[in-house]
This record gives sequence, C-alpha cells and structure tokens, in this order.
Amino acid sequence: MRYRLLLAVALAAAGARASNVSDQISINSTQATDSNPRSGNVSDNLSATFDLSESWSLNAGVTATAESATAAARQVGTGSSILTMFSAGVDWDATDNWSFGLDLDFSPATTQQAASEITVGSVNAIAVIDSKTSEFDAGLDVSYDTGGVSDLEWYLSLGVAGTHESADQSVTRIGKATLPQLRQACAAQPSRLICKAITPVAVTLDSEKLSLAATATAWRDTDLTLSGDFYHYEQDPRSVLYPSLVATHLGMGMTIAPLQYLARVEVLHRFGDFQAKVWVQGGQYEAGTADSTKAIGLKLQYKFTKSFKMWLSASGQSDISDADATTAAQTIKSSTVAMGGQYRF
Repeated sequence: MRYRLLLAVALAAAGARASNVSDQISINSTQATDSNPRSGNVSDNLSATFDLSESWSLNAGVTATAESATAAARQVGTGSSILTMFSAGVDWDATDNWSFGLDLDFSPATTQQAASEITVGSVNAIAVIDSKTSEFDAGLDVSYDTGGVSDLEWYLSLGVAGTHESADQSVTRIGKATLPQLRQACAAQPSRLICKAITPVAVTLDSEKLSLAATATAWRDTDLTLSGDFYHYEQDPRSVLYPSLVATHLGMGMTIAPLQYLARVEVLHRFGDFQAKVWVQGGQYEAGTADSTKAIGLKLQYKFTKSFKMWLSASGQSDISDADATTAAQTIKSSTVAMGGQYRF
C-alpha cells in the first residue's frame, strides 16, 4: 500500500532519531446482522516514534483496513472496501513524574458498500447500503508516574478527546426484490433501520470522551490496570443509522453503536523476557442504539533482543443489539486475532 511505503520512506529519512517502529496485522470476524451489516476485516497498523530530544517525542502512524464483504454482498456482486486512518502526536516528559500528550487522527471520506439480507413484512430481499464517512479527532492526556523502585508503584492518567464524524448513508440497490416493493412493505414498519435508509440520510456526530486509568505495579513484575471511558454526544447518537460502518471503527475495536461508557480491567505479568496480559471489559451503548457489550482478551509477548520484540493477541466480544416494536434484540459475536512486532533504534 502506498501509504505504508510513504511512511517507511519518512522513517528512513529520520535516521537514528527514530526510537521505534511497530507494525501489527489483525484479522477480525464478525457476525453480520440487519443492524450490523459487516463480516469482519483485515487491518494493518504501521506506527513510529521519533525522539526529538530527551523530553520531546513525535508519533506518527497509518492504519489501512480492508472490510470483508458479507455473504449477502457477494450474492449481489458487492466486494470489499479499503479505509485509511492517519495519526500524529507529540509527547512531552515535563519532569521525571509528569508527562503530557497531544494526539490527532484523521480518516478521509471513504465509501463502503455493505449488504444484508432483510425481511420486511412479506418482502425478503438483499439491501445494499452505501456509507460515505469521514472522521477527525483530537485528544489531550496527562499522566503521573511515581517512577520509583519500591514494591508498589503507580501510574495514573487522564485524557480528554473530541471527535467529529460525518456519515452519508442510504440504500442504493435491492436484490431479490424491487425498491417499490420494499417501500410498500416499509409503510407499515417505518421505524426499521432499512426503511429509514431508503431516503438518503446525511448527518454529523460530534462527541467528547473522558478517559481515566490507574495502574499499580507490584514487585516490578505485575501490573494491574483499571480504566474507564465515558462519552457525551452533541447530537442524537441515533441519527447515524449504521454506526458500525462509520470510520471510527478502523482497526480500533468492534463496537456496534455509540458507547455510553466502557470499563476495562487488565492484569499483566512479566516472566523475564516473556510477558502475558489478560483483560476483560464491559460497557453500555447509548439508549436507542444498542444494549450492551462485553469482551475478553489475551496478549502474549516475547522480547528476543533489547531492540526487537513480537506479540500475539486474541479476543472475543459479545454485543446485544437494541430491540424495538418490530425486531427482537440480537446477540452479535465477533473475534479478533492480531500479531505484531516492534524494533527499537
């Protein structure tokens, strides 16, 4: 991919100032439903950190995600699509204990085509949904590290971020039926997502996120982390008909709707050059968009040399969609496997 090549050239030009380069490939498989017309993706994240001085560092990265076509999409000749997200940031170690960071992410406007088998009244059809989305977000964080060598040390962090999303979604094609037939069936069920999407819907969604995290390091080898994210939306989060098709999910998790909050617990233990981490998380979606989410994951990492390490991770997630007068709640399961490596200069 040309984005990866351009970044690699930039890294080479930086020479010895690059402190590390990382690359991670992940594969996700997702159960496709009416409200979540996706079957998974393959994502590649390439990132690097440049040491500008003893106190300042610059971060850059690009994520390319190839969305897989659902079984319904293949029946009507709709293939996969590729989405990109660019990231940049700067970190400042103000003292031995206090650090500050600024992060920016941008995903240019990209159109995805997703298809889902639907039943509205007596009409059974395949609906093709075009989703043109873009995203920009910015975040600030501050962290405090006790930085000692006692049997109990602490790392605390606070972050705030704002996101601007733009989405233009509509049904563009119908398979196994006709659009007039679907319109007629939707007259009796206008609250159905697919019925709302018959007319193009263009919306923006601005949101803020507050992140809190605390890590306790016991006897230098075990980290226990508790973190939480809390969200606020400036517009009605229900205005985005198919949030799982919005760019915010590029390689960043598989939430199916706008979150209200998400809590996570991690336990990491180091066995010399090998370390293992297990985590669990759970959260609630905004009312009227979906119900709840929960996930569990494992990450294994080995440091081959002082400069090179690799890791392998796997996770499973279960989401519950929202129920309304015409559709029952559905359990949507997904899984992700990722492998990556980092080289330090």
